[in-house]
Amino acid sequence: MPSTRLSSLRERWLTPRNAGILAAVVVALPAAYLFHTAFRAEQADFLLLLALGVGVPTALDGVGPDDLAGAVALTLGACAVVGVLFVGVYVATLSVAGQFPAAVVAFVVSYVGPALVVGYLRRRPV
Repeated sequence: MPSTRLSSLRERWLTPRNAGILAAVVVALPAAYLFHTAFRAEQADFLLLLALGVGVPTALDGVGPDDLAGAVALTLGACAVVGVLFVGVYVATLSVAGQFPAAVVAFVVSYVGPALVVGYLRRRPV
């Protein structure tokens, strides 16, 4: 049976992976709110929330530094890139399509794209 001491709990929960997930969620919530206030797009703000809060930690799973600060910094940088990518694709697509198709295209590009890039970099020989 695992120990229930506080230090043991801290060691199990304060891992670089969990710190990255927490950082992504902390960034995703206000980013989705700010996006909603700027664009009044109901579906797009939820998809941005998913791209940042779920997509970034999923793409970075098993990648990056082994310390908490490095994992958080990598996650924050990836969230910034994915957020800018999402907004850019959304605005560009919005000029030729409605809000919902623009949201879907922005989500697919910003969720699948970074996962493919990280997967490619992980398999690339050094």
